[in-house]
Amino acid sequence: MKCTYLLRRTAHTVQTLRDRLLQTRAFLAWKSSQNKLNDLQQRIVSDLDRDGIAINVSELGLDAQFQELCEHSSLLKPLPKKTGGIMKPFLHKLLSENVVDHDPESIYGRVCLDSRLLEIASAYFRGLCSLSEYNMWLNVPIDDSAQSSQLWHRDPGDICLLKMFGLVTDLTPSNGSFHYLRGSHWRGPHARLTAPSTHDGFSSRSNDEQMRQLTDERDWIHVTGPRGTIIFADTRGYHKGGLVQSDHRLLLAAMYTRWMYTGESMLRQTTPLADDASVDQEWALRAIRRGEE
Repeated sequence: MKCTYLLRRTAHTVQTLRDRLLQTRAFLAWKSSQNKLNDLQQRIVSDLDRDGIAINVSELGLDAQFQELCEHSSLLKPLPKKTGGIMKPFLHKLLSENVVDHDPESIYGRVCLDSRLLEIASAYFRGLCSLSEYNMWLNVPIDDSAQSSQLWHRDPGDICLLKMFGLVTDLTPSNGSFHYLRGSHWRGPHARLTAPSTHDGFSSRSNDEQMRQLTDERDWIHVTGPRGTIIFADTRGYHKGGLVQSDHRLLLAAMYTRWMYTGESMLRQTTPLADDASVDQEWALRAIRRGEE
């Protein structure tokens, strides 16, 4: 019994030291990269630090990329659903239902590795970030009540997880608007809040009534916006979305993580990084799968 306790304690200590070392390396690399944020990027990071979410409409200079993204994504078709894991009948991942083969020349890879986005993520984490996954999400209506990620929840994996949602279709209250509890991220006043919930076999989910028991609805941020809107959200904070009642919702979703993140990468690199890749881009891809792994 004592031996088991000591082994667990030692393993925890080693993991903690590893995490601190990795994050220190990422911090030093970030400081030495000397990337200066412009006013808009600074505002986005400030909003993230304060609220856990930041919303911007076509101001980052990615209009041409989003036009190309819209053209390419219109040709994508839903793939057969994988079995096992978290089943979401309302969500289709169009690039792959499992691991995505990262193509640095594809519009999806180019947008997610755009230096302007990486600089924001790295500034939020205070260290160069890792790109852990990206995919095209298609949400469709189903004849059922809200379920799974359509209910309030916190994403697991680390104390902070930054997701970027790039809207390919307009986002409205009837086609899957995004909702976020202001200040429920790691730097916010509600960081430790745990709402009453029901476990669905994979995660704890809370409905609106349960959230009202501990939170003020004035802190619920309801996000809608036109095509081209970019949403940054720390999804370790309470959030929900994707409940489509009419039409559909299509967006590019990417997840940026700290270097301490121990979750599984959902990207696989099959082609080498370009010779002119920036330091940010090199670091962002260091943790993804290689070849046929």
